[in-house]
Amino acid sequence: MIPNVEQVDVQFRFDPPWTSDRITEQGMQGLKKFGIAPPRFEQGKWEIDCPYCGSTYVTMENLFGPTACRSILYCKSCKNPFEAMKPVSTLM
Repeated sequence: MIPNVEQVDVQFRFDPPWTSDRITEQGMQGLKKFGIAPPRFEQGKWEIDCPYCGSTYVTMENLFGPTACRSILYCKSCKNPFEAMKPVSTLM
């Protein structure tokens, strides 16, 4: 609860559709701090960097993580398991 706030008006927007391309740089850094690799889709391919050490030497442990939008991976460089957000695009 927030002091002195009695009512909040929430409006949902469906246009333009949300995609992972709309995550800000601050949002990407926040995901990394939490140990989640931000989504990156380059030249038609899903690219994943370890959020801990930045290595691309990672393996997919499970395509489906705790939610449908995340996968579980393992970094072979720093030996940490981590989650990665799947890219969401209107072009896919």
